[in-house]
Amino acid sequence: ADNAAPADTAADSGAAEGWDTSKPRKLDNPYETTSDGKRAVRIIYVMDQNDEAHMLEDIKIRERIDEINASRSDIFVTMENMDSQGSVDKQLADAEAAIAMQPDVIIVNAVDTVGSIPAVEAVWNAGIYVIDTRGVETDKKDVHYFGIGEPMVGQMVGDFVKQYLDANPDVSINVGLLDGSPVHPEQSKRLTIIKQMAQEMPDRINIVAEQFGMWKADTGMAVMEDWIQAHPEMDYLISCSDEMTVGCINAMRAANVFDKFKIVSVNGSMSGLTMVRDNEIECTVGFDRKISMGRMIDAAVGLIDQSLEDKIFDVSDESTVLITPDNLVSYMERAELTFDD
Repeated sequence: ADNAAPADTAADSGAAEGWDTSKPRKLDNPYETTSDGKRAVRIIYVMDQNDEAHMLEDIKIRERIDEINASRSDIFVTMENMDSQGSVDKQLADAEAAIAMQPDVIIVNAVDTVGSIPAVEAVWNAGIYVIDTRGVETDKKDVHYFGIGEPMVGQMVGDFVKQYLDANPDVSINVGLLDGSPVHPEQSKRLTIIKQMAQEMPDRINIVAEQFGMWKADTGMAVMEDWIQAHPEMDYLISCSDEMTVGCINAMRAANVFDKFKIVSVNGSMSGLTMVRDNEIECTVGFDRKISMGRMIDAAVGLIDQSLEDKIFDVSDESTVLITPDNLVSYMERAELTFDD
């Protein structure tokens, strides 16, 4: 059934004179009801790139949706994904396709915080609730959701390296930095602190190479193969994703240099957690997706039932965790994860 409330489709929907940019809009759009009288809440998640980390996120999203649907008598939530494949242009096309489907909420996990402005603003202008999860540089969004704190990741990486150097005062490290992709500048903040540290203590930290691994294992492997040949002194790897780290380790093992490396990774994906368990890497900075993704759905529902009063919804302090062999078990329990093997 269709609820008869009128949709607000003005060009700058919600941006009337006196509009408070610190708060989400209060839209009154048409909606459908289920056969048992619940309001049907339809969410479309326009993600930047579907990779291993997003697969784990999707599991936790679905679990939270199931919890909401089981506990609430007034709404029934469904969600669909769109994969922008790391392309700003495709993300805009995906957003436009999502708008045409007239969901209640569109979540945009931006490919680029500047390049994806048109995608976020298109949703806003269509009079559909829009949640931005990456810090897109526009006020035309109902919620700026922080499930992951990229500067916090960088700080955790830097703190871990500093602790190692403090514990080993005679050691200096020759570091390779494996960034993600040039179209994902926000994630490059994962390397900001270590670069600052290298400038402050050049006698302890020598960054010998930096390159993009494009978030892929095979690209990470190719980069590491080149580095092994060009930089035989390299003995420390900091990688922006577990998937790329897997490729690097494959290259290290093939060249019989794995044992000389210390490795810091990011994402806390199942491959990253497995590498921590197997003592292949020192740590991975992970995100408790039960929190980061579950609360994202809570934010979407809060827009629909108009219980959400603040435009900023930040759970990054709770969700971002440095995972080492010492806290792996407790993290797995907290995040409700298990190893398949």
